[in-house]
Amino acid sequence: MLELPDGTFGNVAIEWPFRSAIVNISRYRCLATERAPAEEQTQPWHVICFPHERGFLYHEEDSATVVDPTDLFFLNAGVRFRTSHPFGCGDCGSTLVLRPDVLLEAMAVHDPSVHDRPGRPFRCRRAPSASPVYLTQRLLARELEDPVLDPSGVIETALALAACAVASAFPAAKAARPSAATRRERQARERVEGVRSEIARAYDRHQPLEELAAGAGCSVYHLCRIFRRHTGLPVHRYRNRLRLRAALERLADPKVDLTGVALDVGFSSHSHFTAAFRAEFGVTPSQVRRSRFKAIRSRLFWPPASKRNVSVM
Repeated sequence: MLELPDGTFGNVAIEWPFRSAIVNISRYRCLATERAPAEEQTQPWHVICFPHERGFLYHEEDSATVVDPTDLFFLNAGVRFRTSHPFGCGDCGSTLVLRPDVLLEAMAVHDPSVHDRPGRPFRCRRAPSASPVYLTQRLLARELEDPVLDPSGVIETALALAACAVASAFPAAKAARPSAATRRERQARERVEGVRSEIARAYDRHQPLEELAAGAGCSVYHLCRIFRRHTGLPVHRYRNRLRLRAALERLADPKVDLTGVALDVGFSSHSHFTAAFRAEFGVTPSQVRRSRFKAIRSRLFWPPASKRNVSVM
């Protein structure tokens, strides 16, 4: 079993509500109080991270990457990095830490060459976090608070989540290859990252497309085209996805009024919020609040194995 103590690592407080010999689940909260880049840090595990609330900028060497709750985030052990918090401090989330041989086995389904680089299994920092995966891991976190816990069920579900996360990482890694990035493509990516930052700062209010496009230095047409190409979502759906994941965090408190949640995250009414939530997650906010994890766990399926000739070199 990996050595996984509770405590503070760099500027992040970590606790482990579930430990096993195969997969471990943490909760984390960033303790930074300044928005500027923090001191350089490392962490000792290969991590699959699910951001839950707020977001941050990840700085490695000369690059900065927006990470928010629409993302999966991958971090290799021992990498030196910094974070900054232009969207506000106090971001939090959860992570999966698999035993190293189990992680390599999961990744080798898509890229057998991972066994040649066990110290650097992840080749991309970020990948889209699909809504069924996001909902499942949030409900799994709720189950970990149950005094009568089924460890085998938790392990199997965590491994399925890891398999889905890894599967999403390989297309993202291929899209991010430097050799495939022309100057125009890099400029488009920088514009999209800038717009993602603007939306993350104020996802609870309406930002006209004209305003976002002007800030990015391009036309509305060009922004809509490049944003969808780089994120897989139209701008309005990306904003709604941030709103809905913020709402999901608030649903855990049974005393919180659903109409208040809807208005807090930027929806105009309870009915608008419920319709958008159902479209995103396949269930209503009330069903999530009432349901037990086991009733929804069957929605998550292991992703199909990729062809063995897939390469991200």
